Amino acid sequence: MATRSGHDVRDFALVAGGGAGPVHSAFIADLLHMPQVVIPPIAATYSAFGMFAMDVGRNFARSYIARVSDIDTDRVNGLYREMEQEAIDGFAAIGVDAADVTFSRTADVRYVGQFHEVEVGVPDGNIDSEAIDRAVEGFHGRHEQLYTFNMPWQKVELLTFRLRATTPKAPFEMRRIETGGPDSSAAIKRTRSAWFDGEYVDTTVYDGALLKAGNQFHGPAMIEEATTTVVVPSRYSVRVDEYRNYVMTRDATPAGVPEEAAAQAGGAA
Repeated sequence: MATRSGHDVRDFALVAGGGAGPVHSAFIADLLHMPQVVIPPIAATYSAFGMFAMDVGRNFARSYIARVSDIDTDRVNGLYREMEQEAIDGFAAIGVDAADVTFSRTADVRYVGQFHEVEVGVPDGNIDSEAIDRAVEGFHGRHEQLYTFNMPWQKVELLTFRLRATTPKAPFEMRRIETGGPDSSAAIKRTRSAWFDGEYVDTTVYDGALLKAGNQFHGPAMIEEATTTVVVPSRYSVRVDEYRNYVMTRDATPAGVPEEAAAQAGGAA
């Protein structure tokens, strides 16, 4: 998906989520020649934390299928007013004032005869023919972003009008951990034999709860947490930041050896 969108994954860091993500994320990054992997402290509860951190919101939708040339803008305005009122009433029931509710409008749009549709933004305020034209213009642009082409000469139709209503969640802060130096030896639990690069290797195992901000070490290694295990391959080093993110950095390819050749040599080994 990244390549199809014109992005080179080697320009990005890989963020691992899920309880099993930290086990194999660095190996995936190594295969893709990605330079960094970030293991957040909430990796094992990544989805749940996302829901906790999100603003409180509700989504509304009304179907109204019409070609741009035939659309009734009064009807569209009526649909958005109806959804906005429904949102205000729903938030009022949980004690949220209408002034604290923010609205975001979108619509599902497609070319006539097309099987799939694209969700695009719809301007706030009164919807008139100019607002519809702006939404259609956004559709052409978004279609090209997603599928590398658009067809501005083709007729366009709108299918579903959507409203997202949100209110800010109470602010919170991620807890900083104690600062230490690069030496991470105080967090070592034991050494165990583990399978890396086709052979058993004596591998240092760290207690994640004892690691401090600024600690650094090189793979192969493991970090045992209460809810996950971070596996550090031999090509990666680890730095612990102030929020207990484990930032793994891939070693540079040896001087004079092309990246592709190094990758092939590693695979052969």
